[in-house]
Amino acid sequence: MTASPDNTEPAQADIHAIIKLYSAGRLDAAEAQTRNLLQAHPRVSRLHNLLGACLAGQGRLDEAVKCYRDVLDIDSSHAGAQNNLGLALMQLGDEAGAEQALRRVAVEQALLHRAGGVRRAAHCASAGLGSFSSATT
Repeated sequence: MTASPDNTEPAQADIHAIIKLYSAGRLDAAEAQTRNLLQAHPRVSRLHNLLGACLAGQGRLDEAVKCYRDVLDIDSSHAGAQNNLGLALMQLGDEAGAEQALRRVAVEQALLHRAGGVRRAAHCASAGLGSFSSATT
């Protein structure tokens, strides 16, 4: 792991190694490797989300919530972190916070779905396919 500017992505091999540890249930080792990568890449939202997952898996929900909020400070549209935040808050008994977080996920997903439909309809029209509904039936 080499040092690099704070917002560059780490090597895929490093990410895969963490995911492999996590999947094997070695959450403490996955946490340690994620923390090491975060030293070189402190503005990479995916790493904060991975750290949150490692902590949540160890029952350290307060720490996980902080990680998910760090993700959202970096990338407010990160649906995975928003969902993870909602689930962690629910487990902590913060129903209002959980509901707010999960509503944001639903709104983001609805907006993405709507935007995707508009793009598909525009593509169909420009390709001479007629309306989107006729092109998909």
